[in-house]
Amino acid sequence: VGRLLGGVAESLLYSAFEVWAISEHGRHLGLLGPPDTATSAAAAECDAWEARGRTSARQAPLSRLLGRMWLGSWIVAVIAGVAASGVVRATPPRRWPSAGRPSLAFGGPTAAFDLAAGFCVLGAVLISALW
Repeated sequence: VGRLLGGVAESLLYSAFEVWAISEHGRHLGLLGPPDTATSAAAAECDAWEARGRTSARQAPLSRLLGRMWLGSWIVAVIAGVAASGVVRATPPRRWPSAGRPSLAFGGPTAAFDLAAGFCVLGAVLISALW
């Protein structure tokens, strides 16, 4: 069950942003219905760009956005790997004392997961406060 749910979560993680970005791009240019006054200027600019013989004007901003998204995701992955490795090396493995029951482990190899959980909580707080 864990692997199934992990696979579903990973699929959503890697596709949800792209689906949202493509949909928002289409809405912004009026490709998914009539554009409103705020987006009609962008659509008119793309029409003028295409009239000059540049046919990829509508896709250029989306291509840049998705390219930057993938580059940023690779950079964050490298930084996260270095930080996780540093935390694992810096914290010795410990167990929460318990009398005869399974104990809670932290530090050592589990420190990377502890760090990730902390960043997830921080992200949730920031999203709740700022979005």
